[in-house]
Amino acid sequence: MAQCTCRDAHATESWRLIALEFMVTPTGDFLKGIHKALSMKTELPPDVFFRPDLRLMIFRPRGVLDEKAVDQVVTFLEKEEEQADQCFNRFVDLSKLDSIQLSFDYLVRVSLHRRLSSMKRAPVKSAFFVTSEQAEHVADTHALLTDHSPLQVEVFHEVPAAARWLGISPEDLRIPE
Repeated sequence: MAQCTCRDAHATESWRLIALEFMVTPTGDFLKGIHKALSMKTELPPDVFFRPDLRLMIFRPRGVLDEKAVDQVVTFLEKEEEQADQCFNRFVDLSKLDSIQLSFDYLVRVSLHRRLSSMKRAPVKSAFFVTSEQAEHVADTHALLTDHSPLQVEVFHEVPAAARWLGISPEDLRIPE
């Protein structure tokens, strides 16, 4: 089975290959090459969880989402993308937030930065689960600004739909409270 590398955007031919590559290989070595930081050698930022078995990063912020929190997660994410030998998808659960304190200008800057920083990488999926109008606005803006880039962003109102799009089960998105 072909390996998807974050350093080589041409490693895949289509979305179907991406989905196939996220399945276990006959030898069981689908985790081979994931950077050791993702296997708990690097401390994860608050509210970030990693499922190496699924090659999935989960970000479930609580309370207030502000620029400091987003900067911390983006810095971590980009470091891991640079060092990872294999791509990983993302699930962003914005349902536990009390408020979002991000300016539109900041959101545009971060989204365009993510778009540009991903251009030489293989496609990955980012599913945003939203339960408020404010969270939906943030996720929709990010999706719009990263459209037609390797960051395939979709916004969902139901966890099962997000899980289905990511090719996993809703139970896979559960994390300890």
